[in-house]
Amino acid sequence: MKTKYTRRLDTAFVVYTAKHIPTGERWLLLGIDTEGDRVCAAGWPPTIGKLSDCETVVELRAMTVEEYHYRRNHFGYNWDQKKTNESEVILKSE
Repeated sequence: MKTKYTRRLDTAFVVYTAKHIPTGERWLLLGIDTEGDRVCAAGWPPTIGKLSDCETVVELRAMTVEEYHYRRNHFGYNWDQKKTNESEVILKSE
């Protein structure tokens, strides 16, 4: 029997929002890869876009267990690992 988890992760990863410039949509981002210039967006269909195509990237909240499993199952593991209890910023402006 599968257990459904509704709690947040103990050391929760961060969920962001961003404006995706090509579509004009506001995206909920479950992962950011600054080195690979990629973001993964929640929703259907699972979408990977360019970080450079996003603006106004804002930290929203801690990721839920369900969101973590969705990200892992659809997008894999290669995402920046900023956690809510860390103080450094992973998005750097140039």
